[in-house]
Amino acid sequence: MQGSKINSILTMEYMCNEKENQFFDRKSAKKDVKELANHIAGFANASGGTLVIGIADNGRIEGFEECKDKYNKFLKITSGDYLKTVPKFENETLEVINDKGNNDKILLIHISPSVNTLIRNVKDEVYLRQGDSTNKLSSEQVKIIELDRHEISFEEQLNTRSNIKDIDLNMVEIYKKAIGANEKELLEVLRARRFLIKDDVSNKEFLTNAGTLLFAKDPSLFFPTARIRVIKFEGKEMQTGADLNIVKDKTFAVPLYKQIKETQNFVDTQLREFTHLGTAGEFVTVPEYPKFAWEERYYKCSNSS
Repeated sequence: MQGSKINSILTMEYMCNEKENQFFDRKSAKKDVKELANHIAGFANASGGTLVIGIADNGRIEGFEECKDKYNKFLKITSGDYLKTVPKFENETLEVINDKGNNDKILLIHISPSVNTLIRNVKDEVYLRQGDSTNKLSSEQVKIIELDRHEISFEEQLNTRSNIKDIDLNMVEIYKKAIGANEKELLEVLRARRFLIKDDVSNKEFLTNAGTLLFAKDPSLFFPTARIRVIKFEGKEMQTGADLNIVKDKTFAVPLYKQIKETQNFVDTQLREFTHLGTAGEFVTVPEYPKFAWEERYYKCSNSS
């Protein structure tokens, strides 16, 4: 009996006697097809590997003699009947002598790693090969992998600490008018643009992280740095203690759009104006700092915070 032509490591001796590991698993053909589909997804979501069907966990070569109808089903194990997304794979059938001394066959499914997409079963569950076992991941574990593979962005994640009561409806009204959706209900606008999404597990609606930053009354309750603080002090350096020289200290913890507008308006009120006689013989009033200059500085600071 020869081993695999696709992966020379997989000799018959190896497949029967080697301990199962990160890249290799063997299963009896008597196993449920749906169950083994999860193992294929697990390999794809990890580093790839080979699932050998027809050799029992104890290394006994059972083949398909006692369940001949299962062979064609296992050929379709990577189809949409069992997996939502089909990974890259290659089937290989080997002719063998089973443990009863009869001519038989085993099926090798060589699975490639899925780099950018998580492979899910039809129940939308995610499995991952970890060592010698294939484990179902929790929703939190799935989110971590999705981010790592750029399948879901930070902005699209549900903020499960938020709820509808956190929404600044006035901000939604501003947004609704800006996109020309005047006929829509406020919350429907957020749902339509996927800023407000129902979680399948809890059946509750949450803002996404983007929705939280744009529409939460106080985004800093969820993201401590999602606010703008403006400090005005006398002199060139801010002092502390008995020499404290702060004139104004104001924090803006409102939706992102309002943060920008309110901060701009506030800074405008804090800048002095100087009037002098211009070269044309007319009095000219100029701000302490040109608006384009402090706005540029303001945006740089905001983006780095």
